[in-house]
Amino acid sequence: MEAPRSSGLDAEIASIGFQISHLRQRRSNLVSVLLSSPHTASILNHASDRPRNASQRLTNALKTVRKQQKRNTENIHRACAGVTAYRVKDPDPHAVDGGRVLGVQIEVFIKGAFTSPYHVLLIRPTAGSDHLRIHKHTIPACIPLSQLAAQYLPQPSQTTMQTSTAQNLPRLIRVLRKELVSYNLRLATVEDLRAEAGLAPTAISKEVSMGEVLNASIDPTPSRNERRRGKISQIEADAAVRELTVKWSSGLIARMKLSKDGTVEKGVARTLDGKREAEIERRLVGRMEGLVQRLREAGT
Repeated sequence: MEAPRSSGLDAEIASIGFQISHLRQRRSNLVSVLLSSPHTASILNHASDRPRNASQRLTNALKTVRKQQKRNTENIHRACAGVTAYRVKDPDPHAVDGGRVLGVQIEVFIKGAFTSPYHVLLIRPTAGSDHLRIHKHTIPACIPLSQLAAQYLPQPSQTTMQTSTAQNLPRLIRVLRKELVSYNLRLATVEDLRAEAGLAPTAISKEVSMGEVLNASIDPTPSRNERRRGKISQIEADAAVRELTVKWSSGLIARMKLSKDGTVEKGVARTLDGKREAEIERRLVGRMEGLVQRLREAGT
């Protein structure tokens, strides 16, 4: 009897922790909305014009509002531009071209927040060269950076020191950013699918099958279809988010192939004994965003 009681307590603690995290994020969003409102700044400025109303608390509030306005301006620039070039110097005394490095920062704005910026560092292969090559980068391994660089930044031959086609760095960065945006959109959509299915986020469910525990505690009264096939217990994607796997507590498994724009191109669903589920397979194809709802309509 101790094991079930302990398991239920752990599930309740995990669920409360998840709710606290969600509420903190919501509070942060509401604070940002309030500080960004032009009415807030107008009211505070009007109050500060009256000497008898001036106070340290009002002064601090005005500073906070102005700081938020400055941050909003920076975020608008980051969201619209998305790419920033900068120069750095390699501290290695033996570095090529005197250690001069051109850096490109790529930012992606997803679901009201910026992801961690990506960086590409470029150098000249030889001093005085007009060509560039990628020196270091923080691009995920699933992004085909090498192929893109070969296409848009072809390297000169060792004999003629010339390239067959001209290098096009702006085009490379545009295509690379498009790849990164698509990748992060697919990642975000997978997290949305987990939430819609009642599973814990990746950070929680990565350790053990915590998603299954939370899934069981969110809705204690399963529907008729859930009693027949069980609930969705796992939603997983590969590193590139081009393959998606959905597992049910009954043992049913569906595997899907995804396009870059987040469309399920094809999929297969099999029961624990290897039998294919044709109705589910038909429901798999379509946009990722409505996958869980389509599966529910299919009777899973």
